[in-house]
Amino acid sequence: MVTVNATTPKPSILVEDLEGLMTPTQTAQRLRLSTVYLAKLDRLGRLPAIRTPLGRLYLPSEVERYAAQRAQQQRQRGGTTV
Repeated sequence: MVTVNATTPKPSILVEDLEGLMTPTQTAQRLRLSTVYLAKLDRLGRLPAIRTPLGRLYLPSEVERYAAQRAQQQRQRGGTTV
């Protein structure tokens, strides 16, 4: 199993480890973001992607962590989440 967070370096993984990872399109749809903004989050280290021969892929656990963090920030600002 591969674990990544914003403070750990991006690991190299085996092809069989790719199952269950999310594509940029899937991740952007889940978070209701553009793929361009998603790439920016990766560059900033806020939502790290794993680089593969297939392109960037995201761990579902990291996507859910980011979604929860974003929802909490919106609640703190008095906004609504969808």
